[in-house]
Amino acid sequence: MDTPAPPPAARLDLPIVGMTCASCAVRLQRVLGRVDGVLGAEVNYATGVARLTLSPGVVDRPRLVSAVSRAGFEVPDGLDDDDPAAEADARRAIEETARRILSRDVALAALLTLPVFVLGMFFMHWTPGAWISAPLSAVVVFGAGRRFFVGALTQLKQGAANMDSLVALGAGAAWGLSAVGLLGGLGHGVIYFESGAVVVTLVLLGKLLEERARASAVEGLRRLADLSPQTALVIEDGQVIERPARSLRVGDLALLRPSARVPADGVVEEGQTTADESMLTGESRPVEKSLGDTMLAGTVNGAGGARLRVTAVGKTTALARISALVRDAQAQKAPVQRVVDKIAAVFAPVVLILAALTGVGWALWGAELNVALVNAVSVLVIACPCALGLATPTAILVGTARGAERGVLTRGASAIEAASGITHLVLDKTGTLTLGKLRVNQVFTAEGRSAEDVLRLAAAVEVGAEHPLAAAVRAAATGPVPGALNVVTTAGRGVRGQVQGQDVIVGSRRALVDAGVEASALGEQAEAGEARGEALVWVAVDGALAGLITLADTLRPEAAEAIGSLREMGVEPVLCTGDSAGAARAVATALGLQVVHSEQSPADKLEVVRALQAAGGRVGVVGDGVNDTPALAAASLGVAMGAGAEAARQTADLTLVRDDLRLLPEALQLGRDTLRAIHQNLAWAFGYNLIAIPLAMAGQLTPMIAGAAMAFSSVSVVLNSLRLRRARR
Repeated sequence: MDTPAPPPAARLDLPIVGMTCASCAVRLQRVLGRVDGVLGAEVNYATGVARLTLSPGVVDRPRLVSAVSRAGFEVPDGLDDDDPAAEADARRAIEETARRILSRDVALAALLTLPVFVLGMFFMHWTPGAWISAPLSAVVVFGAGRRFFVGALTQLKQGAANMDSLVALGAGAAWGLSAVGLLGGLGHGVIYFESGAVVVTLVLLGKLLEERARASAVEGLRRLADLSPQTALVIEDGQVIERPARSLRVGDLALLRPSARVPADGVVEEGQTTADESMLTGESRPVEKSLGDTMLAGTVNGAGGARLRVTAVGKTTALARISALVRDAQAQKAPVQRVVDKIAAVFAPVVLILAALTGVGWALWGAELNVALVNAVSVLVIACPCALGLATPTAILVGTARGAERGVLTRGASAIEAASGITHLVLDKTGTLTLGKLRVNQVFTAEGRSAEDVLRLAAAVEVGAEHPLAAAVRAAATGPVPGALNVVTTAGRGVRGQVQGQDVIVGSRRALVDAGVEASALGEQAEAGEARGEALVWVAVDGALAGLITLADTLRPEAAEAIGSLREMGVEPVLCTGDSAGAARAVATALGLQVVHSEQSPADKLEVVRALQAAGGRVGVVGDGVNDTPALAAASLGVAMGAGAEAARQTADLTLVRDDLRLLPEALQLGRDTLRAIHQNLAWAFGYNLIAIPLAMAGQLTPMIAGAAMAFSSVSVVLNSLRLRRARR
């Protein structure tokens, strides 16, 4: 008997308040990872979210919240994970409250630091000035800067150190040394009240700028959540009732007002209108909507009125799924971040050791005590793990949000790195390079017949058929189509019926041969069509050949432009299709593709990908069908077309929300731009510390300059990431 499969692991996202640097995130990640039942933990400093993978039914939320609290952080209440809009509002309220308190502390610190700075810099030998500076700077250091001491004490209880520890120790030491000097009458040479006050003020200002920049970085996700309207008009018993949008249920009938946002996914049941879907798909042109068409939650109804039968609500809407994908991608850590985490975990303790060595070294060198202590304080203040912690996640935040705005959904942060290094892109044909819809290409007729007559007779007997060939023939027929009698369908052959007293056969050449119809008159045309990969539909009337209809798939109008853009980027496009050699060759010729693999099974496509990888290529695969999923899974980067099969979208790393191939080069370019921003951020963060810490140890930086430099380092990393919001198309 088969052993039942174990239940899937559960996932939980916990918002975290109180982290001040990357060291906090790394330590909290370790604490949560040690909780029984937690299979994996990732804490993202930039988003303030702990993503946990849990054994089903083993861990409850209160236990996790308790673990977070013991680590010195907090999980805020009031977040509704079932309502993305409500959750976004709650998060925004929490963050705005924190920024308001921080702004107040910055204002207080700046107001009191100004006179302390003036007295310390320009009236340094005026004794009453030192007595005035002492209480003012104490309010700044221990009042406005109390958060640093509280955070440092919390971390000390856990046997850890973070940025709060560095700032608290540095500013506290500067003020304490100055107080001892003032009370002990050691002279103005050891009074540095202005240094402690300026350090706290600059660090607080840097934190405020950092928080505002981070809020801007996550604004893309918030804009998605804000697309959901708060209310909806519902038709009940012939009456129009306004209800909260979150109360909608599948099957409800909603009334869409002109220029209003659509409250849920649904199908147009009555009326005709347009929809602005640019916020979900990036497509700027209004899309026509009529009976039976789908409208998506969050899009904007046009000037027309319509009634919508609700088909999806809450987490099941396209908007909610897109928001979830973006949130998932932003919460995950890119592979390069894991190296940074290892450094951040030991950063603060190493800086404390370096500061101690600096003080001891200067004292042994013969420097006065105040000089040794000031240089040690400078080392504490200059070192900042925040820039390291923000370097990668802020770029991922902005890059994924930018992609979502343009219609490119990223499944995870690792996809960003993968997209940046693609050298070969394997493309399916049907539904990817082509529209996946057959159309009549040519109609060849026997003597005495017209193309219109052949199409009309063929369409008459194909009226009830569901085959794509039949649909294409019906679409090409012009004028009124007569009725057909005694219609009989033969699987694999075609259809036969009576049309206006004529016996009409429509189908394969074998169907005509079986009926004794000679078809050699159009043999050359048939061979040419087969060589081009076209589908053939033969038509016979009253036992004689009437015509030959050739049908072909239609290339996407933007396919050539997309292929050209990929080549300009140095990416080699490869056609790999299950269609015939003729069909593949026709598409390859039209698009100028050099590498073509035809008549490929799913296993064959997988082997093509592996062969390219074995040759050293970084291979991406673009597909839309179930048969593409093995290759999508094996590729370095899998890309699914938005209208493709669900299996393809679930397997792919990137999904193109709208079926526009021009998004392919745009997605790869966004990956390159994002990875470039990450590398720039890391180069700055590492370079800043590698240069600044030795300078501080050498006595070349005062605590005030060190505080300003530390604040600038974090803000510069975030601002560099924000440049991705203007990434080129």
